[in-house]
Amino acid sequence: AGECVVHVCRWGRHLDHRGEHRRAVTRATDPAAIAEDNASRFESASRTAVILRFGLLVGQDPITRWRLSRARAGRPITLGDPGGWAHVVHPHDAGTAVAAALASPGGVYNVGADPVRRSDLNLVFARAVGRDDLRHISPLMARLGGGRIAPMTRSHRISSAKLHETSGWTPVHAAFDSSWLTNPTSV
Repeated sequence: AGECVVHVCRWGRHLDHRGEHRRAVTRATDPAAIAEDNASRFESASRTAVILRFGLLVGQDPITRWRLSRARAGRPITLGDPGGWAHVVHPHDAGTAVAAALASPGGVYNVGADPVRRSDLNLVFARAVGRDDLRHISPLMARLGGGRIAPMTRSHRISSAKLHETSGWTPVHAAFDSSWLTNPTSV
């Protein structure tokens, strides 16, 4: 058995929902693109390079707790077009995807649940803290954030089918809902 490296990426040159179009590399995505290239160079006849592109981690993690805190205060939590898509993954599923990747053939794999509309993501967070709705971060505020914010404003309707086809991995939390936000009132 050869060596295997698993590279985990948050911002990369994501493929669209058909797996065809690659996003342009920008200053914000440069580090991920370089890391992916380095991981690809690792691959040889005796070594496998697996690159995992995770969706936005949502569950029992610090960023989710921060978002719940902002939602409770009535502050916006989502960037980009409310009708756009978000690529999300539950922390438990992120862990099982890494385990599945260790036995997968070399390649680039997206990891996440079914795509969710940003407006639905926003609504679930709002309802979890007893609000009817939340505003979205305005385009002006997003532009003020500069180039590093741009990848977070893109619509990502991404499928994890390739990882399923090669490893059998499927997310336990396949669709984003309020169950991902356990104990939101304790945050």
